Amino acid sequence: MINDQKPAVYSKSDLKVLLRRLTGRYQILFTISLFVAGISLRIISINQTGALWPILGEIGTFIAAVIAIPFIYEKLVKTEDRQVFLSDLEDLLDDKLSALGDTSTKKLRVDEDGRMAILQKVAFFKDAKQEIFILATSASSFVDYFESRPYSEFKQPVVEALKRGVNFSVFLFDPDCPNASTYAMDMNDSYLLPKINLAIEGYIKVRDEFRMADYPGKFELYRYSQLPSCYMLVIDPQEPEGRMHYSHYLNGLKHADTPIIEVYKAENPIMFDKYTGYVNRLAASSKNVE
Repeated sequence: MINDQKPAVYSKSDLKVLLRRLTGRYQILFTISLFVAGISLRIISINQTGALWPILGEIGTFIAAVIAIPFIYEKLVKTEDRQVFLSDLEDLLDDKLSALGDTSTKKLRVDEDGRMAILQKVAFFKDAKQEIFILATSASSFVDYFESRPYSEFKQPVVEALKRGVNFSVFLFDPDCPNASTYAMDMNDSYLLPKINLAIEGYIKVRDEFRMADYPGKFELYRYSQLPSCYMLVIDPQEPEGRMHYSHYLNGLKHADTPIIEVYKAENPIMFDKYTGYVNRLAASSKNVE
């Protein structure tokens, strides 16, 4: 019975690879043979007499030390080191590419519904270490929490932060500044300025109470005259764990309904620095409420 199996056909590239492998193996075998021959010649010549043996011994040393050993290092040891280096480099690149590809830590957290529940706000600032900045038009809901909510739910976390030495700075739009009436008219809110004044009175009451308690942390109230553009709650801007909530005011939409974006300094440092820079500039031109 005739075998119809066709003989294997090798391409030129396959033959080159095969030849390179065979050549490499033969080179190693030949080099090892040279090393053994050189060492053997050196050992044999040690106890021999005659003028030729010392020369043969030196030749044996030369073959083993100068020719064979460097070649063995180049082909075996150095190749192995190179492979280890390349393997480590590959692992490093994989880690870096994986980190770049994983954008989950870079995503901004957005609360599309707007104003957060009181427990969310408290959870966000209760572990503050140094500073808490509140920037708003009136922040009336914030000051209302001191009276309308149970002590343990809101006021107690604020007091505990003050006891730890955390400073609170509240920045409200100045209802007496030249821009106030224009802004209220533009917002079509005739009650806006009285609401701000009422909120300021509430904050003064809270501030004076905390001053009487003489906590290590201070609770301060400021007025700014720039047209309000956003709400911001900034926690520990100087700390690595710095974080903030901000919400841009949109004309025709209630402030309580504008989406709130949560930013962490460690995850979005450039954005975080830009917004904290805005707060610092506004604070520099604000007036302390006595």
